Amino acid sequence: MCMKWQDWPKEDFLTTDKLLDLFKTFNGMGVQSVLLSGGEPFVRDDLLEILMNKRKLRVGVLTSGLWSEKLKRNSIEIIRRLDLIHFSLDSVHPQTYNLIRGTAGDACEVVKNNIIFTNNLIKSGLSNAKIKVNIVKQKLNADEIHEITAFCEAYGIPYRVSQVHTFDELRAENDSSTIPKHCVVPYYHCVIDADGEVFFCCHLLNDNDNYSKRNVSLSIGNVLGEDFEKIWYGEKAEKMREKLISGQKFSECSRCDNRYVHINQAFEEYFQKLSEPVFL
Repeated sequence: MCMKWQDWPKEDFLTTDKLLDLFKTFNGMGVQSVLLSGGEPFVRDDLLEILMNKRKLRVGVLTSGLWSEKLKRNSIEIIRRLDLIHFSLDSVHPQTYNLIRGTAGDACEVVKNNIIFTNNLIKSGLSNAKIKVNIVKQKLNADEIHEITAFCEAYGIPYRVSQVHTFDELRAENDSSTIPKHCVVPYYHCVIDADGEVFFCCHLLNDNDNYSKRNVSLSIGNVLGEDFEKIWYGEKAEKMREKLISGQKFSECSRCDNRYVHINQAFEEYFQKLSEPVFL
């Protein structure tokens, strides 16, 4: 599970004005999609305001589904403006759910009800958002996975089951044969952390580990003090792209997972076809 919250500074670095400014910049650059994660996007009082200014952007959120009553009052307008919403559901049983999430009381029922509520909004045509439930298989819920998937299937909700892992486990699983030689991710993707630091991927950010363990030298800039477009096309970003596309790696690259591996493999196959001779 994510450990970053344990030593994360409490300040809210990415203010409403900064996010609105970023969305304006993204639209001007032709960015296609933005995924808001956390933390928990639904704890932001300004989430609706941000979505009202998305313009051409496709915007999705990753959420625990634990929404306050205050936020739920705006949830119809929020969901109506979303293009994608992914819920995390670790169990359909309160006791197991609370053990995994560190919650109490009826948190599990709140999450299930919000998943059903969102799915009903989508089915009614009030939102075009794509819904999915993410299920992380681990020791505490391994015997309950079939019940979680049955819950999703009962309401016709797509789901994805993944195995819990640590970065050390990912490193042990990967070798030179599983990690593609050339990395194209820095040409189309980045992650902006809550304090404004910009990384090309979540592994360079080290996003599931403690905040203090980030290697900020791998950041290509910080949107709190610089314009994002200048960061994206800046000298440091270009040098890191050149390194990764040429086949060189950072030590953090050994943690790479399927999200990026499959994309890079597809590009390598494409490049291979381009290099093949054509006989007329």
